Amino acid sequence: MYHLDRIGDEIESIRARLDATDKSCERYGIKDLGEAAESASRWEVELRRRLCPWQKDEHLVGVEDDVKKLLQELILYEEKKGLSIAVLEGMGGIGKSTLAREIYNHPKVVAGPFDCRGWVVVSSEFTPQETIKQLIFQLQMSEEDKKELLDEIKKQEESMKDKLFVQEELKQMLHKQLEGISYFIVLDDVWEKQHLESLITAFPNQQGKSSTIFLY
Repeated sequence: MYHLDRIGDEIESIRARLDATDKSCERYGIKDLGEAAESASRWEVELRRRLCPWQKDEHLVGVEDDVKKLLQELILYEEKKGLSIAVLEGMGGIGKSTLAREIYNHPKVVAGPFDCRGWVVVSSEFTPQETIKQLIFQLQMSEEDKKELLDEIKKQEESMKDKLFVQEELKQMLHKQLEGISYFIVLDDVWEKQHLESLITAFPNQQGKSSTIFLY
């Protein structure tokens, strides 16, 4: 009982010091370093994904069979018609991004059946409007056309208060750009089923064209 009392007193003392520390942090505006580090780490991961979808790891080994299987069964199989959605599932850190980059840059995809490719990071901080805009500007168009389109989007965003309406307008723009062509789109780091559902109407399903949305 004596030792239990001493342990209880020490626990209460620790709790009191922790409470005092929390109040001091709040008073002086000190943020939780753990949360800041986690946020910075997540931001760095997303930044690497945004910057490097086209880069190949020259030292990568041991994924050839996986890449070949994914290409044959999900991306390039001959019976595929219209729009198909290929999903790569697995725990974080097992190399889904690496496989996706290998597929995105594979010669059979680059010079294959698709007229255009696009890669966009969705992430937990998903904003449909920005995601659609990123895809629009990745599609093949002249610099003059890009400038005209950017001006048009800016005018819409400035003149329309309703974000949902602007989002629908952007979807129509993307849909129009993809009409009549086959495309391969990678949606990187999809967290929720609703994220895909909010974007899917922007992608035309054309029976005469074989297109793929690849997400993980």
